[in-house]
Amino acid sequence: MSNLYFDNMAATPLDPEVLSAMLPFWTSPLLCANHAGDHQSSATVRQHVELARQTILESIGGHELDHITFTSGATESINLAIQGACSAYGEQKKHLVTFNTEHAATLACFEAMKPQGFDITVLPVLPTGHIDLVQFEKALTQETLLVSCKHVNNETGIIHDIECISKIVHKKGILLHLDCAQSMGKIRDPLRGLSIDYASLSAHKCHGPQGIGMLYRSYKSKRRLCKQLHGSSHFNSYRPGTLPTALIIGMAKAFALAHQYFPSRYEYVLQLFTKIRNHLPSDIIWHGALQHRVPHNINISLPHYVSQEQCQLLRDRFSLSRASSCNQSGLSHVLSAMNITEDAQLRTVRAGITHMSTHEDVDLLIKALRVFQR
Repeated sequence: MSNLYFDNMAATPLDPEVLSAMLPFWTSPLLCANHAGDHQSSATVRQHVELARQTILESIGGHELDHITFTSGATESINLAIQGACSAYGEQKKHLVTFNTEHAATLACFEAMKPQGFDITVLPVLPTGHIDLVQFEKALTQETLLVSCKHVNNETGIIHDIECISKIVHKKGILLHLDCAQSMGKIRDPLRGLSIDYASLSAHKCHGPQGIGMLYRSYKSKRRLCKQLHGSSHFNSYRPGTLPTALIIGMAKAFALAHQYFPSRYEYVLQLFTKIRNHLPSDIIWHGALQHRVPHNINISLPHYVSQEQCQLLRDRFSLSRASSCNQSGLSHVLSAMNITEDAQLRTVRAGITHMSTHEDVDLLIKALRVFQR
């Protein structure tokens, strides 16, 4: 079985330092206590959770007064943000705006709001994958309650201009939810200086554990939410249930490492990206603009004379994806939104690079891709 792995936009391997930080909270009798207990062990666990919360806020560029709700991942966070905001403010406004390259969770949430009387606008993007800001501003009305937007696109690596989007949104008194599932480790201090209301993040995109995410709320906006789950939630206001302490510790450690080593890790990934870009055959098609993007993502279509069987063999050898794992059909709604043909999509491979990727593995990938050169 090959150890070559390039599906890092979907999930990254756990950092050994993260695992070491998590283990005591699974194995120590005094650290595996339920956070909600009324004894000293539970109090100790709550202290560790609070320290993790502070570490996370520092790592993402937040403020100590910002609010964090721990969830099972970005999908749950997106659901809580969109549905929670609609429940809290839906009597005031009934218009929601997003884009056709958003994550399936966002698009599904918007669809779920239609039966509740919400008017939905899903805007197209430019062929580069970027947002048409003029068209976006025109789509906003006095009835617009919330805009939901990705920070970094999980399929193309495109970075949206959140500073400009937030200015447009907030001067009209509209809520802004940011999908930051791909931001940590790819954007330095991803929320620093941004004026947003809600942000969804996940741990397993930056070498943290799977099964843990968070919903961020800015203290500046003092935005409300209506909880979507019910139960005991004294220590996790909008998400009831026992806190997964080990996973929270793991997310905090992964975020801290991503923050601490960002410059060197980013430079290393950029080197690998540049090597791949400079050595690929000229008839390979790149998807998404080569500017205003992160270097961690490579999304290309192989030439028309390459068979689907050859493409699949390549994907299997290097753990390359054809589309986001949330696309059940195998085709990408993101690439379709960018007017990429179905034929080209069937020959698409998406590679994700991190600081754990090696030059040797990248050289093997380049060699395999150059086999198709004519």
